[in-house]
Amino acid sequence: PLAQQALGRDILLVAPVGNSESRKPETRYPAGLEGVFSVGAHDQFAERCSFSARSYRLDVLAPGQGLLCSGPNAQPVENTRSVAIAAAFAAGFCALICQCLRDKGQKAGPAEVFSLLRETAAARRNFNPGEDVEFGFGLLDPFAVLKRLDSSYAGPGK
Repeated sequence: PLAQQALGRDILLVAPVGNSESRKPETRYPAGLEGVFSVGAHDQFAERCSFSARSYRLDVLAPGQGLLCSGPNAQPVENTRSVAIAAAFAAGFCALICQCLRDKGQKAGPAEVFSLLRETAAARRNFNPGEDVEFGFGLLDPFAVLKRLDSSYAGPGK
């Protein structure tokens, strides 16, 4: 009920799919709740991290290995294995999308943002969208999202 209340107020809920090396797909909560955007982790080679759980509720994979994070005394440290970092990355990107949509006077609720992320995800294998228990809809693709939001966007360094 709490998740549904948040969604009713257009609050975006993003959760990590969980850490597990099991080959069997799992449903973990809150990532398995209806309306919650479920995120797994990929590495710097765009491969699913072995520690990122497989799930029928997986939406996308986001960077979750080899990222710099803040450590003790605000010093940068390398994150080595965290689906939670991938979910934080996706949540931060969702916030930027919401701001962009609002600046354009468009609705920026969970349905709009999550659909945009699913539609622009870089599919990794030939599955029906969203049925891949290892990649979900694919890899979170910020450049495809930005291109969709602004057709004049040419990408990084262009």
